[in-house]
Amino acid sequence: NIIQLRFNSSSLFALTSRSQLYCFSISPYKLNHIISCLPSTLRCEISSKYIATADRYGHVLVYLNSTYSILAQLPQQTYQCTAMSFCSDRLACAYANRSLIEYDIQQNEYSDWTRKHLTRMPLQWFSERSPIINLFYDTKDKLFVIDSTYLSIIERGKKMPGTYTKIFNTTNQTSSPIHVCKQFKYLLHVTLLSSTQVFVVELLPSIVEQCLPPALKRKRFGT
Repeated sequence: NIIQLRFNSSSLFALTSRSQLYCFSISPYKLNHIISCLPSTLRCEISSKYIATADRYGHVLVYLNSTYSILAQLPQQTYQCTAMSFCSDRLACAYANRSLIEYDIQQNEYSDWTRKHLTRMPLQWFSERSPIINLFYDTKDKLFVIDSTYLSIIERGKKMPGTYTKIFNTTNQTSSPIHVCKQFKYLLHVTLLSSTQVFVVELLPSIVEQCLPPALKRKRFGT
């Protein structure tokens, strides 16, 4: 069974429930390679140069797209990776406890931004219960971070606010590197269309509930 698809202008990647990543070229359409990933691999991300895979045990591997060989293995985390994004030779990862890291693939180490700033996120960031479901860079060196409740934008190179700073319940964020958009709720998907446009998909819980079988609506399981 296919659990995730990724593609770009020339390639298609299909990750299966058996932790195998099928790598296809689009023109002409053919299977180029099958990567045997770590057991319980649940996620993959691609760029024109790299492939990244993440399993449920906090491992993240980076492969070279041209040879499919392992290029780097990030330090294992306690929590599994929930989202990844490439920007040139950098890989950003979000984990189930909402921690964020950026890895410099060429240097094979955490970036300066990670060591100086991302490890000092305010405590309120981690108190939010919604897991991070997506993240991506824009062309202005900003990292968009999406969970089901908030669309947050983190600027690289700026000093993090204090440990106890309230970032989700304040409107004056001009001096902070963390900008939180509260315009949307129940975010399902967010992607960048251009340098000035963002595409947002919202889905109300009531709509999801309407699609559930009657037994699940009544919370009667095993009947």
